[in-house]
Amino acid sequence: MCCRIWPSNASRCSGVGSSPAQAAARPATLYTVSVTRSASRSRVSLGSNPWRQSESRHNLAAMAERYGGGGHPVVTAISFAPDKLDEARAAARTLAAELRR
Repeated sequence: MCCRIWPSNASRCSGVGSSPAQAAARPATLYTVSVTRSASRSRVSLGSNPWRQSESRHNLAAMAERYGGGGHPVVTAISFAPDKLDEARAAARTLAAELRR
């Protein structure tokens, strides 16, 4: 699951991950929220568009810390146990909704 957040508060979701390449492909993207799962963890990744930093309104690290994650103000992640994919998805939905505000 990946949600891209545009300034118009609309979002598009797909099965791709979060990366600067996505931001380049969709220049209007402000933030990306993605959920991935591996044998060792389920992970929520948050990122902001490196080419639109002046428009960022959120400290992503502070948001992730509420779920036990951390990182940098512009890119961060939250790890969950591998069997906690539903919890990771719920956290991603909540965070994406907050980023849309």
